Amino acid sequence: MRDTATVSGSAGRTPTGKVNFYLCQPSEVTAGGCEGTAGTKIGGSKSLNSSGQATSDSTNNTNTPGKYCWRAEYQGKDSDMASIHTNSDSECFTVACPSTPTPTPTKTFTATATPTNTNTPTPTNTNTPTPTNTYTPTPTNTYTPTPTNTFTPTPTDTATATATPTNTNTPTPTNTYTPTPTDTATATANAD
Repeated sequence: MRDTATVSGSAGRTPTGKVNFYLCQPSEVTAGGCEGTAGTKIGGSKSLNSSGQATSDSTNNTNTPGKYCWRAEYQGKDSDMASIHTNSDSECFTVACPSTPTPTPTKTFTATATPTNTNTPTPTNTNTPTPTNTYTPTPTNTYTPTPTNTFTPTPTDTATATATPTNTNTPTPTNTYTPTPTDTATATANAD
């Protein structure tokens, strides 16, 4: 919120100097606006421009619902006298009480996440060329025929039979039992 003050000089002359701006809260507003020493100064003193106007700094100090009013105080300079301006009409505005919105129920959405398959790239096989084998011809073996062996028959040995004499059975003589003569005991009588 801002307020702009326009100061008119005497004899059509544009005045110079500075203006202070005050804002009254709803509890400070009277039937005549922001009167006396009420209100809070907004920003610093503002110099009049070439049109005799000055604009206050912006303020957001309007949190309470109700009627707010500005007051502008011209400090005066040279032959221009100081002056104060406020009223309950053009210098005032109303802040309405914000209505309480009816909350709209929020739908809860349960999302089931489908896992995304991770694509694992298949590595490209590097083609390693197989070296071409150099063909070295194997020399052909020279065939040397093996001479045929001449078969010389081995003469057959003549078997000479040698007669082995048959053992002559010589009977073992039977031992002849010759009785040993028995010794004859001879008794000798001794006379006492």
